[in-house]
Amino acid sequence: MEALALGRLPGLSRWGGAGRGAAGRMLVLGAWLGLLPCGLSYAAFARCLSAASPLEGGALTLCFGLGTLPGLLLAGLGWGAVGIRWRRYSELLAGLLMVGMGLQVGLQALQSIMG
Repeated sequence: MEALALGRLPGLSRWGGAGRGAAGRMLVLGAWLGLLPCGLSYAAFARCLSAASPLEGGALTLCFGLGTLPGLLLAGLGWGAVGIRWRRYSELLAGLLMVGMGLQVGLQALQSIMG
């Protein structure tokens, strides 16, 4: 991640200087990346679009964000606690889990198409 140096990204160089040292730059990068939605966010936003009013949609979005925050913080802290010795194995396991989940979603899609 350090090779990404925010100073090299157009338009983000002034934001990258907000923190001193690598930890500060990583904090700023993490805050920016946190604004990128994931698939779960898309599903929550789709539900919010069908809300009866903008206020209800905003409340649903806020509840979604507050509900996912503890899990994301624990996952981030847990990942940081994994020792370098075990990190390689945990990355392999995470990759296998992602492939498995992708295959499961693909099979469910095929089943719904086929009948």
